[in-house]
Amino acid sequence: RIEPLPDCWADEQQINQVFSNLLGNALKYLDTSRPAVIAVTGRRTEDHTVYCVEDNGIGIDANNLPHIFKIYYRVNARQTDGQGLGLAIVRRILSRHNGKVWAESEPGRGSRFFVALPNP
Repeated sequence: RIEPLPDCWADEQQINQVFSNLLGNALKYLDTSRPAVIAVTGRRTEDHTVYCVEDNGIGIDANNLPHIFKIYYRVNARQTDGQGLGLAIVRRILSRHNGKVWAESEPGRGSRFFVALPNP
């Protein structure tokens, strides 16, 4: 589900990469025991446009959350494909745009990844 999204100030190609990585992870970490739900929403604050990619996937344990944006870090290294680069790339792109990324998650309930970018 994609709601109408507000504009932001960013390089289109790089921000496409950010959302491709976040949506790719949402798909990669689906919980196969229930129908998948992935939503993309956005809102404007005083200084930033904040987007959220939310899923009802397997979720991330609180002990892993501080590490997920580190290069080569993988939460389920034995169970999923990947090199542990996607979220590190997201963080680097957003840093170059004077933005930021953070996540909230609960195992068995899903994850929410937030992206904040400067307002246009």
